[in-house]
Amino acid sequence: MFEQNIENETKRIKSLISFDDNFIELDKILAHPDIPDFVKIYFSSDVIWWIYQEDLRRNSLSNFNLEKKEYRKLNQEFNIYYYNNSIFNKDDFDILLRNAINLKINYLLRPFNTLLWFIFKTDLQKPLSEISLKMNYFSIDDYFLNFIRNQLFENISKTDKLYIPLFKLNYFDFYPDKNFSKFEFINI
Repeated sequence: MFEQNIENETKRIKSLISFDDNFIELDKILAHPDIPDFVKIYFSSDVIWWIYQEDLRRNSLSNFNLEKKEYRKLNQEFNIYYYNNSIFNKDDFDILLRNAINLKINYLLRPFNTLLWFIFKTDLQKPLSEISLKMNYFSIDDYFLNFIRNQLFENISKTDKLYIPLFKLNYFDFYPDKNFSKFEFINI
């Protein structure tokens, strides 16, 4: 049943898109009024993730002085250029669209587990910057996510940790009503 829903939604959204020379620009996806916001957020966040990874690669070059103000300014301009000129071929679009729909369905069914899996995958810890970027794939106006963001950044700002271990993200540390026991919550 879920596979059929994913397939139907994928076909519906793909029917809205027209590719120019087998590519579509991020701007066209974001500006399309009939594409759901969660798809727009996912595509935009994925481009930001690509830029982040490219930035890590560029900044790992040890033969250059990358601490200069001029480099940081040019790097920021280059990242903005990347974002504003990002494109997707049909295959990449299909994969990302299916991933966006899968993420949305999984998040609706199991928000906390989906969030942990999406952020950490098989890693036991992640840099705070990556956690923040990965959380951007989800809805911006989500009460649960906003609560977790606030808790994370309040607690982290007190400790100045750059890496967050998976075990620190215990559901009941973030669940707003701590009067529920784990058993009671599951059986609601």
